[in-house]
Amino acid sequence: MKRLSQAGGFCLLCVCAAAGANQADIYESLEAARSHYQAGALLPAAQQLDLAAAIIRQQRGEQLIHNFPPPPSGWKAHEANITQSDVFGKMLSVERQYYNGNHTITVDITVESSMAVQSLLLMQSNPALATMSGGRVMKVQGIQAILTTNTGYAELRFHSEKGTLISLEGPLETQQTLFTIGEAIDLTGL
Repeated sequence: MKRLSQAGGFCLLCVCAAAGANQADIYESLEAARSHYQAGALLPAAQQLDLAAAIIRQQRGEQLIHNFPPPPSGWKAHEANITQSDVFGKMLSVERQYYNGNHTITVDITVESSMAVQSLLLMQSNPALATMSGGRVMKVQGIQAILTTNTGYAELRFHSEKGTLISLEGPLETQQTLFTIGEAIDLTGL
């Protein structure tokens, strides 16, 4: 298997993600990584492992799309978007926007983001921190959540038992719909 440049690896990632990336793509990348590693080509080996991990995360993101609830009565929803990032460690985020007239609510499900989850856990474990930053502690699906309202927007954040961060944001007047959507998110597998 020929060595892939970083740009070539990125292009292959885009093609695999667009095509729905199957199991063969993952095995091919893992085999290429093994071959490069055995030949002492460490950077191409690492790039192939990164590619395989990115394809797996893309597949996980596609699974997470099923956790979003249908739009509430009178609302519509856009298709969900999957984002991967390495800014503060590995992160996978799936976002969906619900809309009704002039109002838009953004729902984000984030997995594998230890920094985001840790900051929320810190605030939730100490209600004084949550209220000091303008938040209110409440429950969503029986899970402790933080609602912050400022500058005309409301944000509701909570995490699943497995550490998945769920964030809902919209105009202040959509606060009740934030809770409706939050209560309807399927936490199975999150």
